[in-house]
Amino acid sequence: MEQLDKINFDYNIEFLDFGLKILLTIILAIISSYSFRKYSTGLNRSTNLTSNSILLGLVVCVIIAVVKSSLALSLGLVGALSIVRFRNAVKDPNELLLYFSSIAIGIAIGANQYVAAGMFSLAVFIFNIVNYTFKIKN
Repeated sequence: MEQLDKINFDYNIEFLDFGLKILLTIILAIISSYSFRKYSTGLNRSTNLTSNSILLGLVVCVIIAVVKSSLALSLGLVGALSIVRFRNAVKDPNELLLYFSSIAIGIAIGANQYVAAGMFSLAVFIFNIVNYTFKIKN
């Protein structure tokens, strides 16, 4: 019981740091969404899909930023997510790639890995351009 008294459950997020995370997540998610929308051949090109992927990146970033230093919050998150079931059929594999890239960007920025998130976004952008040019030539 003495060990539980020593655990600090208070975690304060600084306003500027949180604002930087939100801004970077929006910018990198827009870059990723734009590259999928412009250079992917099979992707549903609706703006709803790209705006959802940007919002998904933001949600994941906020969750990781809040949960990353609190064991109690992370266990609560696991419990809350265990009751959520997703039954949405994936119509296109590129749609799934777009969502996973948004999740990866949100996780990286939420965990203060800004360089990794930037390099990942750049790699996704370059991959989509290269993949598009090879599909056009063939």
